[in-house]
Amino acid sequence: MRKNSVDQKTLRIYENKLKDYDVSPDHRIGIYGTGLGAQIIFEILSNWGLSETVKAVIDNDNAVESGISFNDRVVESLDNSLIKIDTIIVASMNYHETVRKRIEDCVRSSGHKIRILNPFGHNTSEECAEYVNYIEKTRSYKNSEEFVECDDSGISLNEEDTKVIAWYLPQYHRIDVNDIYYGRGFTEWTNTSTSIPMFVGHYQPHIPYDVGYYDLNNPEVIYRQVELAKHYGVFGFSYYYYWFSGKRIMDKPLEFFLNNPDIDIPFCITWANENWSALWDGNDNELIFEQKLRESDDSEFIRDLIPYFLDRRYLKIDNRFVLIVYRLNIWKRDRVVRLFENFRREMARHGLGDLYIIVCNSRGFEEDVKEWGADALVEFPPHGITEFMPPIRIDGYLNPDFLGEIRDGSRFIEQKRYYAEHSSEVFFRGALPYWDSSARKAYSGARVLANLTPEKFETWMTDIIIESKRIHSKDENYVFVNAWNEWAEGAHLEPDLRYGYANLAAVKRAIEKSRTIS
Repeated sequence: MRKNSVDQKTLRIYENKLKDYDVSPDHRIGIYGTGLGAQIIFEILSNWGLSETVKAVIDNDNAVESGISFNDRVVESLDNSLIKIDTIIVASMNYHETVRKRIEDCVRSSGHKIRILNPFGHNTSEECAEYVNYIEKTRSYKNSEEFVECDDSGISLNEEDTKVIAWYLPQYHRIDVNDIYYGRGFTEWTNTSTSIPMFVGHYQPHIPYDVGYYDLNNPEVIYRQVELAKHYGVFGFSYYYYWFSGKRIMDKPLEFFLNNPDIDIPFCITWANENWSALWDGNDNELIFEQKLRESDDSEFIRDLIPYFLDRRYLKIDNRFVLIVYRLNIWKRDRVVRLFENFRREMARHGLGDLYIIVCNSRGFEEDVKEWGADALVEFPPHGITEFMPPIRIDGYLNPDFLGEIRDGSRFIEQKRYYAEHSSEVFFRGALPYWDSSARKAYSGARVLANLTPEKFETWMTDIIIESKRIHSKDENYVFVNAWNEWAEGAHLEPDLRYGYANLAAVKRAIEKSRTIS
């Protein structure tokens, strides 16, 4: 199993906690867990010169049966490890109290005298009561007034309507690289389904409704997603395309879409071109795939996309094939200019006409896209908007181990900060229903944009759709939504157990409202 990356700030926090326990070279330690918590404990003990005191790495029976290892140590069951240890450190960060109770019961029944250390435990009885109350509220979401049932009427789009494109994450199926780096069978659902509230009022977990915890290897899922999108006025999808010097990842859902022309919805490609990091941050630490961009990649990339361009459903603007590039500033401008020139040259060589290249404003990119050889900019929230959202102070329960920022998204909507100016002459607006990356990174730099609701999302969508009609030609009348199904980042149009179909209904109503504005 891969070693999880632990930043120094996190190590310092738990180093201070572990100092409260008497851990010496004479102890025989078992670490219970194989995730980030276990890596934190192991690195602290190693820093103290006590790595040899770790006599066992322990996990549940499923992990043991899978034959995984941790820091080159075979993972053992709790029963089999008790004879060789005198101390167990509970390294479960999310469910530490449940795991601690399980260990206590096992140790008690075995008759062994073993200390149980729980450095990740933190809840006082008062905080636990508040947490339990929140969990009970979560369980009753579907019976609340917030939950919106499916609208049977739907909407039929016309030529004057703004075309809403939702970014689509194709990650919800098993792939070999995830099995290697995160454990067998890992998908985004692994993060999403185990997420818990970090503070009072924190909307977690996000539980899917209607389509459910799906596997994109199931064709019925894709047909239902398209049915929902069209029913509520989502014009099309932009599929993330993971391509690293000829290596394609997570392309099975897109291939299925391509090979089934009866799935009747427009689409385009967004090249998710930044590094693929095990930390989900696009940087160059813990790299799984690096975006090297060889000279030969320019023409090969276009050749790989030709089957999609030739599909009748592929999006065009001004009779040019739409290609979105997620992040430009990982490369120098002269290389990007040459890249796009080579793209266009290869298109012409195959008699395909031209590209309409759209660049996301990710990672602070705000230059004139024309100077980089592109045609337009597209907003990709939360990039470019969090500066207008002040930090929130939490009163009451706050998980002290939470490493992230919590910002108030309501101010952004109320002040209509989404009418941002850009250096590029042609730009497309983007919106999101919500944002919360704590399912992925609660203990390593999450960002939560709180107080965003379906009602606020509807206001945002309505305004930018009306603006798009005013500033764009009919051919360029597009707005984008992040995203159709970014469940581990809380950004999803797909129905959930709290709001039901509310975010989809917001898209529909926004389109309907824009029809009344001359």
